[in-house]
Amino acid sequence: MPKPTPATVSKLNRRTALRAVGGGAALVGAVLATGGTARTSHAESGQHLAGSWQFAIASPGGGAPQFRFLVSFTSDGLAIRTVPLRLPAPPALGVATMIIGTTHGEWVRTSDHQFAVTVVGFAFDETGMFLATQRIRAMITLGETMDSFTAQSNAQYITADGTVIDGGTVPVVGTRIAVEPLAT
Repeated sequence: MPKPTPATVSKLNRRTALRAVGGGAALVGAVLATGGTARTSHAESGQHLAGSWQFAIASPGGGAPQFRFLVSFTSDGLAIRTVPLRLPAPPALGVATMIIGTTHGEWVRTSDHQFAVTVVGFAFDETGMFLATQRIRAMITLGETMDSFTAQSNAQYITADGTVIDGGTVPVVGTRIAVEPLAT
């Protein structure tokens, strides 16, 4: 296949572009990196996560959420999460505060109103020393209007040698960020 021109690249989706510019090896690498599982359509029946969302860790007993963050989902399955830069660190990391930047991952529709999401980021101490990889997996259930969701989210911290040193599951809620008209 010939290499695409800038004009044709914009018409290609992410995986097609990888195949065109990197041959089969890039596509195989992408499949292996994402687990190579069977996927359903991202936007089948209008059910999709594409867009930006406000996430919050749900408080026990229905109180106000204690932790909020943003996640944007692209129409071709990418997930980008933004959290506060400095966060309390799990005790297993051996520091009080960790630094985590933007995290990246993917999403897929798994069934009616159901989606699986995995994002990965790196945790550092205050001096910039690598502490662990943070891997978060979530199962999201969209509400009927598809503008809100509930989820179970599991965060794990994984050392450089692959050892899982901490983790836990928490309930998460979210709302889609919608365009609002400018008030005059």
